[in-house]
Amino acid sequence: MVSEAYSLDNSKGKKVPKSKSKKKAYIEFGKQIFDLCLAVIIFLLFITNVAQNYLNSIFSGQDHWFWASFNIALVLLIINTPAAVLYGLLSKKVEMKDLVFAIFGVLFSFLGIFIFFFCLSAFFLLSVKLFQTNWWLPVFAINLGFSVLTSKLIKSTFIKKDIIEKSKINSVLDKIFQKTSFYFENVYETEISELTLAVQGKSLIVNQKLSEHFSDDELEVMIMHEISHVKKKDQIIRLILTLTLTAASWIFILWTVNSIFNVSWEYSTALVIWVPLILAAYKIINFIIKQIVNAVSRMHEYRADKFAVKNASNPSACISGLNKTHQYACDNSLDMKTNSALFVLTDHPSTEKRIRRMEKMLNQ
Repeated sequence: MVSEAYSLDNSKGKKVPKSKSKKKAYIEFGKQIFDLCLAVIIFLLFITNVAQNYLNSIFSGQDHWFWASFNIALVLLIINTPAAVLYGLLSKKVEMKDLVFAIFGVLFSFLGIFIFFFCLSAFFLLSVKLFQTNWWLPVFAINLGFSVLTSKLIKSTFIKKDIIEKSKINSVLDKIFQKTSFYFENVYETEISELTLAVQGKSLIVNQKLSEHFSDDELEVMIMHEISHVKKKDQIIRLILTLTLTAASWIFILWTVNSIFNVSWEYSTALVIWVPLILAAYKIINFIIKQIVNAVSRMHEYRADKFAVKNASNPSACISGLNKTHQYACDNSLDMKTNSALFVLTDHPSTEKRIRRMEKMLNQ
């Protein structure tokens, strides 16, 4: 396991000190595992009928959708509170002078979580009332729409950006066009610190400070890498894969609820007790989906690296450019994307593995 990033100057053999953002990466990793374990526990509690008996005692005699949704939202809030509080305490160091603001921030956060669970429960009851056994159709449609809107393919549309008329990037693009006949209709500049370089359709989006820190050769290999993603339609493939697996996840959830628990979908406010089970089953299967999509994404990254090495004017710039990208990511708390210990749960391979592959290609 590599605990330090590579140096920005490989020839001197120096290394960059361990990134402080590694702590955040491990906390995020712990949160994912904690959420998964919590979902498994809830699932097991339903299988053993413990959860049903407890929730039935709470909801017995309640015949109004508002109070049923309100109470189940409270239950879900209590279940999710330990993880939320622990994550907040570990990821942020709050000073005493900021304590009041921190308390208000936590309260507003809990209020937001409660409102989300309340709306989810109310929507679930409404779906059952209108669609009965086909209640999952509107729920699935909302889930599918959310998956599309939160995909990288769509999110890049909403990045604030300004068109670049003249810059070092354009001269690099001219050189790339001569080699690959690939051109970008527009080149945009953004101030978002979490983004170094991205492609949206036939448009290139670059960080405004990118040309200050990267040489022409390094910019060329980075853009070549993104061109590979465009040519192979990697983002579209991952989006289709995500949507397909999301549909499969709902088949799993329906089978779980209908076959194992034999739920009758005749409308009743008591049906709201199944919301925690549905959420738990969804979290379990969604965790698996993410790992499948991440594995495919890592394969795409390796393929794009290979394309960049093969087509770059100076292939060795692939390594120095990747080192700088990793350094930039560390400085902006994105170390999780390239941290070798956690790459299994991310959509990018570790920097070390990518560089080793590049070195093998360069030595062939």
